[in-house]
Amino acid sequence: MKHSNLAKSPSYYELFAVIEAKRSMSGEDKAFEQLLVYTCIRVCLLGPNEAVFASMVMDVTTKPGRKAFVEFLVNCSFCDTDQLGLDPTMTYLEDIKCWRIECPTEDGEEVPSYVYSDKVIVAANRLFGRHMRCFLGSLDMLPKGSKLKHDVVVKESWLYMADKHCDEIKFLRKIRDALSGKGDIDFEYPRLLHSRCVKLWTGTHDDTKNLYRSLPITTTTGNDGGSGRPAPMWPSCEHRRIVMQPVGEPLRFLKSVLELIIMLHDAMQCHSAILSECSILHCDISTNNILVVRTDSGLMQGMLIDFDCTVDIEVSKGEA
Repeated sequence: MKHSNLAKSPSYYELFAVIEAKRSMSGEDKAFEQLLVYTCIRVCLLGPNEAVFASMVMDVTTKPGRKAFVEFLVNCSFCDTDQLGLDPTMTYLEDIKCWRIECPTEDGEEVPSYVYSDKVIVAANRLFGRHMRCFLGSLDMLPKGSKLKHDVVVKESWLYMADKHCDEIKFLRKIRDALSGKGDIDFEYPRLLHSRCVKLWTGTHDDTKNLYRSLPITTTTGNDGGSGRPAPMWPSCEHRRIVMQPVGEPLRFLKSVLELIIMLHDAMQCHSAILSECSILHCDISTNNILVVRTDSGLMQGMLIDFDCTVDIEVSKGEA
């Protein structure tokens, strides 16, 4: 773990290894005896699809156990960066103190564009789930020493590939196509700029199939515990990234009751328009999914966000 983070409560993603340490109060000999007992190693791989894969126990007091452990360390040294849990599509630029995040290309685009970000507003600090992260950034790289302007939001998460119903990218594209260019719209909604599954430098998609490509546990737990029963199947997930505008603020930044009324009015108007124009029902209205958008001229508007749980009512008619 980074030494600079010891003063605060650590998060699991800041850990390099989890080690259980014990101390014997009865003397040094007892401590060495205990050390020899606790020399069995089991390596666990935490998958983004809520799967935990565990290796066989490696007893380093035996020759086969030491051989297996050395093989594990050697194999780790030959892993690609994405297999080690790193994101090769994000690069930290030391000279301007920000991250360069590669935007997923749309159909027909060949040259990738980038977002330059220096602020994380949502961190993937939970062991399981979608591992959603959100960044504030700019499409333009500013000169060294300049303050980065936050004019875009980057949202990324790991989602089930087989789940075609909760596809935020599909719904945001539908909203963009239906509402863009309409002059009578006086509310804000997320304008999609870039969206797709993240592609690695090899040209392959960043998904669990690629992540586990050299392991015998692509779709199973990899260990049936000696029962002889087939291991359960695990659904595949893919790494999706969305770049959108405008940038909003949480409701705690409201300055008056009047602003609260305006914000609620805009959010309800947005909800009604998306339902009538796009046949899309949001299904996840909460205080976290309504933001306040302020323009440079001082105009304030409310915006409905987070279309992860959205339902297409034309397709879902008759369902509960």
